[in-house]
Amino acid sequence: MDECIKEPEMLEAFVIDLKEIAADIENCFADRLKPAPKGIYIKYQLAPIMVPGGKYCTDRNGIQVELGCPDTYKQLLAEKDNIRCANGDVIIHKSMLKSSMLSDTPFGPYRGLLIAKAAIDNIINNFISWRRTRSGTTYSLAKHFTDPVENPQYTDEENQQLIREQLDQIDFMVGRILKSVESQINDWLDGKCWNIYTTTLKGGNIRIERREDFRIYHWTQLYERGEIKL
Repeated sequence: MDECIKEPEMLEAFVIDLKEIAADIENCFADRLKPAPKGIYIKYQLAPIMVPGGKYCTDRNGIQVELGCPDTYKQLLAEKDNIRCANGDVIIHKSMLKSSMLSDTPFGPYRGLLIAKAAIDNIINNFISWRRTRSGTTYSLAKHFTDPVENPQYTDEENQQLIREQLDQIDFMVGRILKSVESQINDWLDGKCWNIYTTTLKGGNIRIERREDFRIYHWTQLYERGEIKL
């Protein structure tokens, strides 16, 4: 969002623990999921804090020592100083340089959480009245899965239909796993279909925020830009 544009006012929030559901998703699809990104993960944070090819530094006697992202977090555990990214910000405090806080694999069901969020975003997008498009989750979920299998005996058109059917089946199965959560969300949404909603993942939880009425927010932005006169 443009820095000059005021964010819509937050009215209330709803937090759902997704860890069990995300684990169910990963167990359900098992080998069909793409691997989690390579890198160094820190506890309580979903995405990797350090990634292959990144440039990182540690403070040693006031000197910046360049570190490539290691293949394994064991190299980090021997460090005694803060780890900084390229712009100098500390991304791993020296107190976190221990095996219980760092790993070269996710601490939780990383892929399952992202898939659950994509499905929940779709629930909300289909609920609100002011959004013009209803794209569904089929292709937003597809990026988390290995490429669908094509049949070499089929034509291109038949294979495209086969791929769509495979993706639709994934969408259906994810929907079944999220059925109880969808009911909770719909109860909380309570018919307020003109508000603005945002979702964020933190750890194993998703936070859904209800913000001000889109119509009021949109009108205010037009007025402040001088596009509406009183």
